[in-house]
Amino acid sequence: MKKFFSLLLLFTFVILTSCSDESTTSAKETSLQELSFVGFETVSMNDSTQTILIAKEGEYGDSLVVDFVKLTEGMTLYLAADDDPNDPELGERLEETSVIDVTGITSFNVVVLDANRRIDAIWTVTIQEQNASSSSVAKSSSSRIASSSSEIHPSSSFSVSSSSAMISSSSNRLSSSSVSSSSVVSSSSISVSSSSIASSSSVLSSSSAVILSSENTVLSFVVGAVSGVIDTTAKSIYVELAYGDDLSAVAATVSVSEGAVSSYEGAEDLRSPHAFTVTAENGTVAHWTVKAGVQLPGSDFNTWANNKVAPNSFWGTSSDAMATSKSAVVYSYSSEANLTQVSGAAQLETKAIKAATGVITWKSKIATGILFAGTFKTGVTAGDLYKHATDFSQAANLLDYMTLGKDFTGRPTSFTVEYSYSPVAESGIVQKGLIYVMLVNKASKTIVASGAILPTTKVTSTTQTIALNYGDASWMTSDLPVPTGMTVGTGEEEVTSIYVIFASSAYAHIIGLVGAGNGDIGAKGVAGSTLSIGDFKLVY
Repeated sequence: MKKFFSLLLLFTFVILTSCSDESTTSAKETSLQELSFVGFETVSMNDSTQTILIAKEGEYGDSLVVDFVKLTEGMTLYLAADDDPNDPELGERLEETSVIDVTGITSFNVVVLDANRRIDAIWTVTIQEQNASSSSVAKSSSSRIASSSSEIHPSSSFSVSSSSAMISSSSNRLSSSSVSSSSVVSSSSISVSSSSIASSSSVLSSSSAVILSSENTVLSFVVGAVSGVIDTTAKSIYVELAYGDDLSAVAATVSVSEGAVSSYEGAEDLRSPHAFTVTAENGTVAHWTVKAGVQLPGSDFNTWANNKVAPNSFWGTSSDAMATSKSAVVYSYSSEANLTQVSGAAQLETKAIKAATGVITWKSKIATGILFAGTFKTGVTAGDLYKHATDFSQAANLLDYMTLGKDFTGRPTSFTVEYSYSPVAESGIVQKGLIYVMLVNKASKTIVASGAILPTTKVTSTTQTIALNYGDASWMTSDLPVPTGMTVGTGEEEVTSIYVIFASSAYAHIIGLVGAGNGDIGAKGVAGSTLSIGDFKLVY
């Protein structure tokens, strides 16, 4: 009897020890509890092999975006920078929205560190296409079911068999206990197998999850009431704002593909192309750029007021001064307006300023017709422009009456202008037309960018596009009506002002004498030469 009770106690100890071990094992919590990625399905996450299988249908681009990370308290997750399975170098820390470059690879490792920054676990994440993952899920599910049986059934059978053996060798009276124990273990096996099958079924059904969209297009880009022009092929946007708007802080409403997210936030600087991303529902990233620009007021030259291009506050001209006569003690000086509207265009004409005594015309001087961004001094007359001196060694310079430039912060790449040019030839005089644009940093007196047209022969109505070259003004010479004291910059400087000039005679801003003698300043253009300007636009 004593031997029987000893065997009974031994059997009870074996059963309790087995249950205790099972409880301890099942209670152990893995440090990495969940890791998922935007647009990807987590097919399996195996704690024992420390592997994660993720999948999506079709191509997945060159990056993954972390969607959710769940770790045991105090743990942190890092991307492994190499393939060392035991002690890898650490890359960036992984948190929600972290981006992982997966160009050319189908798997990578992540490292879990404990609170003391010691390696707790190294997991391998494998990427698989959806069409291939379905069969893999099925195989994985089968292997789980099989492994569940192999892990639980043998140990349970061993416990029962060994228990039965001990009891049987002691006494037949323990056979009922063996049966009871076997029943318990058997039901345990059935219970675990059922849960494994249920788990497998859920994994299998997850392979038919909804496919996430890969669309990452900008549908609209709106600033106030202005909609940007979208080029979906180039993934670029241009939005044209009103002159005077601040291009350095542009707030916009951006509409993108359903489920996608745009990184454009707040008020951005759109003077130069601003880069932002649109991330699709499945994590695919598209890189977009947006730039803003403005047109100059009245630059179609269709709107006029008081015989001048409107708004008068933006465009300056010497035409009013040319049309204002002046009488002195002996001489009177007169000319005509040299800016007129002809067939919807602004026509500039090089004209003579006449000096006369009574009805006798004395000597004439030649002045270009000029239109420019800026202001012309008020109260100036034809007599002032003639600048009479007894020896004619002096000549008026229109630049002395002109304030060049208007506020401007854009960075256009070129300009387009519709124009025609009709020169009059005269021996010994170089007659050219002139159209130029300068982008300037006024504070530092720096030319940031420039471009020009200097026609020498007749041009019928045409539209021409001229590049604005940043860090270059090689066309510029000192005998042209250009600002003095300027240096050419690198092209990286901030633009604060724009200079635009149209002239029927490029050099006749210096008002020289017709038929000048020795020591006299001669004419720099030929009367009757015309330059007509139609639509003018800046291109961004």
